[in-house]
Amino acid sequence: MKYIDINKRFTEIVNEYLSNGYTINTSTMSGSQGETARVDVTDGTEVIRIVLDSFYTGYTGLEGMKILVGRAEADVKPHLGGDRYIVWNNRLEVLRSESFYKIGSSRNGGAFYGSESEAEAANSKRIERYKNRDGRQKEADFCGNATAREIAKRVIREKLNVRRIIEEDVRVYKRDGKYMVSYRHKLYRLR
Repeated sequence: MKYIDINKRFTEIVNEYLSNGYTINTSTMSGSQGETARVDVTDGTEVIRIVLDSFYTGYTGLEGMKILVGRAEADVKPHLGGDRYIVWNNRLEVLRSESFYKIGSSRNGGAFYGSESEAEAANSKRIERYKNRDGRQKEADFCGNATAREIAKRVIREKLNVRRIIEEDVRVYKRDGKYMVSYRHKLYRLR
């Protein structure tokens, strides 16, 4: 699912209330609480807010968009002009909620959304791919190769100016696609 599908779902919910006789209540819609979008509707006695907002769960690292439908506090009166009544999103009596978890994004920046289990699977796969990236966590060791050790000793003598080489301290390895020679606390990168 793409963001356009979330827009369509938001519109469907608003239209559902409008088709049931509710009207848009503009007197409670001024200001912003950081949400992405919101619409207040009323039947003349109560105010219902439909909110679209982003969320992030710090523990699991999942993020996405949420549509929340809630009833405003009882003291909020509909159809009064001005900014007399404020509907607070965190004080809504939640009637229903739909979450759309971000699964990934395309090259042009558009995000894809799905269920929580799909997002968890995508997140696990993303972490696994990151761990397996070439050069990130892998390091090839060439210490057992006799030819590599002889080249390393020559480099240590010529480039690091060491005349007496202790075999146990010689190390040859490949990191981030580059060959490295280390001897004690000295390091030389081969070209």
